[in-house]
Amino acid sequence: MLLVVLAGIQIASLFMPEYVFPDLPAIGQALLEILRDERGDIIATVLRFTGALLGAMVAGWVIGLLMGAFRTTVGELLRPVFGIMQAVPALSWILVSVIWLHSVEARIFFIVFVIGVPFFVVAVFEGIRNIDHELMEGIGQFRPSRLQILRVLFVPQSLTYMLMTLRSAGAFCLRILVFAELIGATAGVGYSMGLAQANFRIDLIFAWTVVLIVFNFLLTAVVDLAERYLLRWRREAVVR
Repeated sequence: MLLVVLAGIQIASLFMPEYVFPDLPAIGQALLEILRDERGDIIATVLRFTGALLGAMVAGWVIGLLMGAFRTTVGELLRPVFGIMQAVPALSWILVSVIWLHSVEARIFFIVFVIGVPFFVVAVFEGIRNIDHELMEGIGQFRPSRLQILRVLFVPQSLTYMLMTLRSAGAFCLRILVFAELIGATAGVGYSMGLAQANFRIDLIFAWTVVLIVFNFLLTAVVDLAERYLLRWRREAVVR
């Protein structure tokens, strides 16, 4: 599939001007230029993304656990709140952050955080709700405390759903982060892509896109490693 895409790009470059659709050597040269001169922008984006996503993941996990453990109180109170947060367009959060926050770093963290948190909250909460009712009744025979249920049952169950959500939430938050950098940052991948567009460097835009795709693959690989380590207790069903 990758070879087909590369061949398509090369063929399209034969029929279009270079400033509209560059060929593969031009994109490769632009990628080398990024790796040589723009490493600081890559590092800035990676640090912003890592900090904001980890913050959203931890906060979403804790809130989702509390909503699941105290379903009739905390759960019923916060479900509408996160339903509304999910319905708010990303652009609205970006524009509001410009008015509310002066620091660029604070704006970007806020945007990724408020967009990412509902993903994890809903996933963890729904994961706890999906626990088999008969299993809950069986555990209840031993008269465990709510803290014991939380530690022994809810945390392992929620961890599975949280890691499953991390793939989709991470990819979505990365796109939002780059868009936020494009609008209001002075460094980062989004800012550099904006400069490339202003200077009609379509080869750089393609090259930055390659960087983002590679970063998404690396994120998926990290999540896979985390699943193997943290969920090694879980047996996968295999169709024979």
